[in-house]
Amino acid sequence: MVEPDNLKKRILKIITFLLICPAVKAEERAEPEKLSLQKCIDLVLKNNPEIKLEYFNPQLKELDLKKISDEFGLSIGFRPGVQNSIRPVANSFIAGGAVLREFNQNYDFFVRKKLFSNGEVSIDFQNDFLNTNSTRVDLNPAITPRLNLSFNQPLLKNAMNGFRRIGIGKTENELAELKLKNVVIETINKVQNAYWEVFLNREKINILKENFNLGKQLIEINQEKQKKGLISEIEVLNTEATLMLREEYLLQGQKKLQESEDRLKMLLGNNFGWEQKLLLTDSPDYLKPETDYQKSFENALKYRPDYLTLLSERKNLFLQSEIAAQNRLPDLTLNGGFGLTTLNNNYLTALSKIFSLETYSWNLALNLELPVSGNIAETEYNQTEVRKERHESLIKNFQQNLAGELRNSFRNLEIAEKRIKSAEIAKKLLNEQLKAETEKFRLGMSTNFQVLQLQNNLQEAALNELNARIDYLNAKNLLFRAEGTLLEKNKIVWETASFEAVK
Repeated sequence: MVEPDNLKKRILKIITFLLICPAVKAEERAEPEKLSLQKCIDLVLKNNPEIKLEYFNPQLKELDLKKISDEFGLSIGFRPGVQNSIRPVANSFIAGGAVLREFNQNYDFFVRKKLFSNGEVSIDFQNDFLNTNSTRVDLNPAITPRLNLSFNQPLLKNAMNGFRRIGIGKTENELAELKLKNVVIETINKVQNAYWEVFLNREKINILKENFNLGKQLIEINQEKQKKGLISEIEVLNTEATLMLREEYLLQGQKKLQESEDRLKMLLGNNFGWEQKLLLTDSPDYLKPETDYQKSFENALKYRPDYLTLLSERKNLFLQSEIAAQNRLPDLTLNGGFGLTTLNNNYLTALSKIFSLETYSWNLALNLELPVSGNIAETEYNQTEVRKERHESLIKNFQQNLAGELRNSFRNLEIAEKRIKSAEIAKKLLNEQLKAETEKFRLGMSTNFQVLQLQNNLQEAALNELNARIDYLNAKNLLFRAEGTLLEKNKIVWETASFEAVK
């Protein structure tokens, strides 16, 4: 039984609750926004701030890769120059006078190309024009065009590391895409959970309303019995107090519904106002997915971005190990060149004779450098080998944890399915018991307490069934997430890391 003073406290509590929750009233006035789960997924891919932030990383890694490629680009140049010299000479026989005047012009063109093998090739086309006052020269002006080809190539240390650096850059780009994909998967999983949480809270309100209406019906029966003098006033007050408590639960349920809607709105980028009420148009799908452990395990190793990330990181570690192993070798560089040159006082004539091969030069050289002590490259190589071994352990650990995660997912799905069946039976049984007990109460063969207890039990059974159904949906989504097929189950084809492609 509830004392009158306690009843007044409960009434005061409900009034206070209504005063501090004006948003509930505003929610009822707002026009509902119809949302399907697929529409929510489309909105989250377009507007979710976390996905938008992560989207920039693949772009930055793509630019990093281009930056590495640009180091091996082609460059051209032009070096014009003039030099004027007027100087006294000790022997007038050379200059034909006491002062030697020389005016030299240079017009040089060059092409440079750094190779992915870490070598370099250059072509220089030099044009020298010399005018002098010397009477002892045979050609004045003396025009000397030269065409030179030169190259250098590391043969041991640093050889071919350019290709490996490009490979590392491509893998870094893959890692950024995988990270973006993982963020998309996690966010879609959150959206699905949030969507069904809103659905759950709305269904809870319906259950609470139904229980509230049952309480109202019981009050009507009590009032009739009180008029006939069959029950005391305190029993009526006790029923009314229970009804007010149920109304408080109903208000709390409306508050939880609004909070869950806010969480969903935040995931969707909040395209709706905070007071906007959401109307979910989808109903839960309780079709049991195929539960083949071996197939799910293979799918996880094929699709899960966190596992593919480990594989890409291993690829980078092997490339870094190859670079470190190459750098342990002695520094042996091959240098060479070939040049053509000619001399005439007419530029076109000199230019036409340059390929006659009458005058030319060539050179080859080897530069060898051996570390005597303190070889940093050796230490770096040892570090990469340790990292490779550690990473192999990470991969094996992931596979082992994955097996446990999938087994738990299957188990949770099976348990949730059994909970639904059990909750359905319990709810049906309690519903029949309540009908019978209510009829007995009408006939004076039962008490208020027993009817109220059964009503509360029926409410609890209905909530248990609802929770079991939502848990089943979440367990199914967790299974899809564990095996890496959550995007495919939601009809999302992942082709590239561009934001347009995932929409």
